[in-house]
Amino acid sequence: MVIRLDYFCVLWLNAFPKKLGVSCTHSPQEIVTGRSLSWDKHYVACFGDFIQASYDREGPGMPTNRTHEMCTYDAIYLGTTGNHQGTHLLFNLNTGTVKKPRTIRFLPAPDSVIEQVNKWGRRFQREAQAHRLIFLNRHQECFDWDS
Repeated sequence: MVIRLDYFCVLWLNAFPKKLGVSCTHSPQEIVTGRSLSWDKHYVACFGDFIQASYDREGPGMPTNRTHEMCTYDAIYLGTTGNHQGTHLLFNLNTGTVKKPRTIRFLPAPDSVIEQVNKWGRRFQREAQAHRLIFLNRHQECFDWDS
């Protein structure tokens, strides 16, 4: 989620023209990629919003109207991919994977979802201790902010 938050922020920082930039009318993203973002298509939710999303069936021709199966899953909104279709990415709270949903529905987050997100965060912190990122200066010494 932290990496996707970085992507989300950079995408939207580069989506608008800069006052002191190269162009007053074109955004940095539009200058570099030749594409601009559509507010209606790409910005449908804030990062971290609680979403109920529908499964996208695997493979072409798979039925999408089965009522006897669970059709939705709880997720956290991670942002848009920035492509022409306006594809969105979600963090599936049940599996811990990133999904591209067919449809999304915004709901207020119940306490159980907040606790589940906190559980994922505690699990990540335990796992991250083994793979901690350490910043060193050119003399291989830790910076002052690490102490």
